Amino acid sequence: MMTVKMCVPPPSASSPLGAASLRRQHCFRDVATVLIVESQPEVRELISLTLETGPYNILLAENAEQALTLARAQRPDLVLMDVVLSGEVDGLELCRQLKSDPRTKNAYILFLTAKSQAADRERGYAVGADDYILKPFSPLRLQQLVRDILDGPPPTTNREHKPAVV
Repeated sequence: MMTVKMCVPPPSASSPLGAASLRRQHCFRDVATVLIVESQPEVRELISLTLETGPYNILLAENAEQALTLARAQRPDLVLMDVVLSGEVDGLELCRQLKSDPRTKNAYILFLTAKSQAADRERGYAVGADDYILKPFSPLRLQQLVRDILDGPPPTTNREHKPAVV
């Protein structure tokens, strides 16, 4: 189930978001939108709760199909996603699709994953990820990293960016 936490009216049944639900309203103007893509409900909720303290519109998806639908409709500023997702499309392919779509290519992609090998990181950067951090993560450090990405100067591309250590 897709979940939308934002200050817009809930989507109608005929909208591209279909059965997405409005969980909580943030009524901030001109705030960043964060899409969290995580197949484990407990981890998805932990990330969402971690970021709720910031003035962000939070979108939640449990798989790549839901994420693509939300990303194309809402154009998030930041996509936090796992490499391992339920369904047929993994996070690497989702990243590739987001970066190749004119509607979503400018989103900052941050992998938050347990895939810790150097080859895993290289694959993430090769498909367009801007950063790659490992689980388990510190909620306070994740808050700071997201704040730095969204509230700081415009993020650099993955070719110029030194990976975060969280």
